Amino acid sequence: KAKLNAGFIGVLDIYGFEQFDTNGFEQLLINYANEKLQRHFNRHLFEVEQELYESEGVDWSYITFNDNRPCLELIEGGDCNIGLLSILDDAWGGMGSASEKDVKFVSHLHQQFGGLASPKGKKKGNGSSQCSGKHKNYITPKFGNDRQFIIVHYAGEVRYTANEFVEKNVESLSNELKDLGSQSSIKLAKDIFACSTGGDSSTSADLATTPARRSTIRGVSVASQFKTSLQTLVADLEQTQPHYIR
Repeated sequence: KAKLNAGFIGVLDIYGFEQFDTNGFEQLLINYANEKLQRHFNRHLFEVEQELYESEGVDWSYITFNDNRPCLELIEGGDCNIGLLSILDDAWGGMGSASEKDVKFVSHLHQQFGGLASPKGKKKGNGSSQCSGKHKNYITPKFGNDRQFIIVHYAGEVRYTANEFVEKNVESLSNELKDLGSQSSIKLAKDIFACSTGGDSSTSADLATTPARRSTIRGVSVASQFKTSLQTLVADLEQTQPHYIR
C-alpha cells in the first residue's frame, strides 16, 4: 500500500510573562521566550492577515499594533545591535570573580543601550549613529544601577537584578560527559545528550572521527542554547497554519 502523508495538530501552551520583586536570569529567558512567541502571534494575527486583505482588495481599515521587534533585537541582536545575550556571553572572559563579572556585564549594557558614555571614548555597536545612544526598550535605573537594568517588554517594564547571571549562563556539562552520554545504551538518554551537543545521536565511530575538541566545562552558553531552541520552535511554527485560542 502506498504510504499516505499524514498531517498533525500540535498544541503550544504559551507560558506566562514573569515579573517578581526580584527578577533574575530565569525570568529573563522566560520573558524572552514570551516576547518571541508574542512576535509570532503579532505577525500572523496582524501583519499576514492584513497583507492578505490588501492582496484580495478587501475594503478594511488598517489596525495598528504594538510591534515588539525592537525589544527582541535588544535581547537577541539585530538592526546592528549585538544583543544582550551576546554581551552576557562575552562577560565570562577576563579576570575577576563571578560577582565582578556580573557588574561588568551590567555596566556594558548601560553603555551599549542606556546612552551612557563608553570608557576611554570607545564607540558602541558598529559606530553608526543608529547603533549609539539610548535604546527605547532599555532603561538605566536611578538606584542600584551597578547590578540592575530595566527592559521595556511587550507586557510591561521588568527590572532585572544581575546576581549570578554570568555563572548561571555557563554550560556546566563538559564535552567528555556529553560524549559519554551520547554513547548510552538507553535510547532516551542517548537522545537527550545528543540534543545537548546540537546534533543527532553519535556512535563511538562518529566520535572517533570528530576533530579534537578542547576539554571545557563552558561549552555553548545556556542562553545561546535557549536562543537556538527557541528559534527552532518558531521555525516549526512558521511552517504551520496557526490558530490561537484565548
